Amino acid sequence: RLSGSSLIATYVHGKIEPDIGRIASVVALSPAADASASADNALALAKDLAMHACAVKPLYVRESDVPQAVLDAERAIYVEKAIADGKNPDRADKVADKSMKKYAEDICLLNQKFVKDMSKTVSAVLKSDAKGWSLENFGRIEVGEGMEKASTDFAAEVAKTVADSAK
Repeated sequence: RLSGSSLIATYVHGKIEPDIGRIASVVALSPAADASASADNALALAKDLAMHACAVKPLYVRESDVPQAVLDAERAIYVEKAIADGKNPDRADKVADKSMKKYAEDICLLNQKFVKDMSKTVSAVLKSDAKGWSLENFGRIEVGEGMEKASTDFAAEVAKTVADSAK
């Protein structure tokens, strides 16, 4: 679907009924003034990118979207792990830098390997298959995602119920 100058595509995975499923995503692409790929080609890729977002669970579009606090916290974990593994602090920083590159590949959609062609990144596929179109944003939702599951001790509950009923 076109919305203004943007193109929006959706994907629903694990369909129960039309447009109802367990995981869903939406992707928005926008054309540059000199976009050479047709809207139809861009729409087909947008649908594939929405499917990719369902499958691979990116958190951000690009590295610049990742909050500095998230990057700092993740880097600290990598440095701490490297030091715990016996690396000196200078070497630990280099190990952390390498790990941060991999972290960006895992969480940033444009850096991820494209699920339909793992030899290319999403960014490379976007450049080759939808020339002149850029990824504006995406959203992903999964049924039950973010919900905390109550942990209960069934034996303790039974014992409490028995004790309460004996009163």
